[in-house]
Amino acid sequence: MNQRIIYSNASGGVSVVIPAPESGLSIDEIAEKDVPKGTPYSIVDISTIPDDRTFRNAWEKQINSIKINQSKAQDIKKNLIRVERDKRLSLLDIEFIKALESGDMPSQNQIKLQKTKLRDAPQSPKITAAKTLDELKALTLDDLL
Repeated sequence: MNQRIIYSNASGGVSVVIPAPESGLSIDEIAEKDVPKGTPYSIVDISTIPDDRTFRNAWEKQINSIKINQSKAQDIKKNLIRVERDKRLSLLDIEFIKALESGDMPSQNQIKLQKTKLRDAPQSPKITAAKTLDELKALTLDDLL
């Protein structure tokens, strides 16, 4: 079956119901059974559902399709960058302590500068400047430094 049932869920996302191939039920019967009562839904062709799940939490139900909200996708990217950034900050904390213990001021200053750049990365204008989802997805922490 190449059809799916989509509806907006209570958490603001999109739920996609994938019928079991051997359920013996029609798509309408599945919708009646699985979609919460009173919730508007659409029966759509599988081709209208994005293949890439990177920005899954930015999906929004349209009448007969799913749109990816660019602003929500940017927030997701910022959070992904923060996770990577936090790992690097932890490593720099160790290097800073070593430089502090040895009295190496040039290294301390260099590490402070690196940490500031890392802290600023999730707010980089490059994230909001990305025109397409592919551009947004391709951005790395190094691109933002």
